[in-house]
Amino acid sequence: MTIQADAGSERKFATVFLPWVVAAGALAVYLVTINQWLSFGSLAPVAQMSGWTWQPEYHGPAYWLITYPLHWLPARSIPLALNIFSAVCAALCLGLLARSAAVLPQDRTQAQRDKGQGDSGCLDIPTAWMPPILAALVCGLQLTFWEYATSASSQFYTGGSNEMFDLLLFAYAVRCLLEYRFDGRDSWLIRGAFVYGVAMTNNWAMIGFLPLFIAAMVWMKGLAFFNARFLTRLALGGLAALSLYLLLPLAQSISDHSMAQFWPALKANVASQRAVLQMLYKFSRQTVVLLSLTSLVPVLIMSIRWSSYFGDNSRLGIIMATLMFHVVHALFLVACIWVALDPPVRWPASGSRSTPP
Repeated sequence: MTIQADAGSERKFATVFLPWVVAAGALAVYLVTINQWLSFGSLAPVAQMSGWTWQPEYHGPAYWLITYPLHWLPARSIPLALNIFSAVCAALCLGLLARSAAVLPQDRTQAQRDKGQGDSGCLDIPTAWMPPILAALVCGLQLTFWEYATSASSQFYTGGSNEMFDLLLFAYAVRCLLEYRFDGRDSWLIRGAFVYGVAMTNNWAMIGFLPLFIAAMVWMKGLAFFNARFLTRLALGGLAALSLYLLLPLAQSISDHSMAQFWPALKANVASQRAVLQMLYKFSRQTVVLLSLTSLVPVLIMSIRWSSYFGDNSRLGIIMATLMFHVVHALFLVACIWVALDPPVRWPASGSRSTPP
């Protein structure tokens, strides 16, 4: 009884309290190192927030809505306010990452199942806090992540939205998938579909990930995914979120200084997202495949619950297969950490020879 109680308290700390500790610690670090003024990346969002741009806002409705109160601040306070907003989003991202790492299934191999102490599949050992901490440190101290966390940067390919806010929406949608695996409540999937729909209106990349998101839900729920009642609730949640597409065109059409009508503004937003996706598919398919080797492929491997043997009943065959299994996982770990260190990579132009960086 004492051992079970200790394991339960350790799991509760790693899954419940530790994510908040990680988020609070990350927020403190980012606030101490925050950019106090403008940067090159934050120039566009600050100009839009201050009303210094003449172009109408068609993109990023969720970001526009959540940051609308900042319009009422004095112009000189807006840069710092947007930087603090990015820091808060980054800290919440790391908190969600810690929670997601804590509830990841740790029963994928027979060795993990033999050492497991519970039916949830989560770690029930004294060092269960280490994976969430390691994940938060690798991500939170990565140079690009830290730069976006301390400065309200946005890029042209995100539609003018904040990088950290987009990542926060994505992180929460992933967390919803893992929470469903943890307790099996359909409300997590409905919530995830709603947040994912909001993210789609804000960033074109989420449209590209949509088939994978749906495939993940089908993978976890099985044939029960095709239940009519569940699909209706899922569709209603997604459609409610996608209604944000109408927000900025409607705001532009009723504005006293309107430069576009409702339908042209709506088509401009949707057409821009489609154009970026088409360009990515046409010119960067090889790059996307290479990037998936350290993102999608490891997730696919983690999602498979491997059997105790790999097609070979002999003792030597099982030992060799298990060894290769661990070697492959080690290679993925090294590759992912290498990518997290933001190495310089020069992608060769189409039809030309690659040159050393």
